[in-house]
Amino acid sequence: ICPAQAITIEAEEREDGSRRTT
Repeated sequence: ICPAQAITIEAEEREDGSRRTT
């Protein structure tokens, strides 16, 4: 998995509220 893709997925999930790291 590329770091850029991971960041994009994390950002998308963050906005959705499904995956929040902070």
